[in-house]
Amino acid sequence: YLLVGILYVFRSIRNEDFKNRMEKVIYFIQGV
Repeated sequence: YLLVGILYVFRSIRNEDFKNRMEKVIYFIQGV
């Protein structure tokens, strides 16, 4: 469900600043 939500957000909002923040969050989640 989490991945689906992230993909939905990526499709909804195509803001590079937002993407950069999401990428950092994803890297952080993967790190944990």
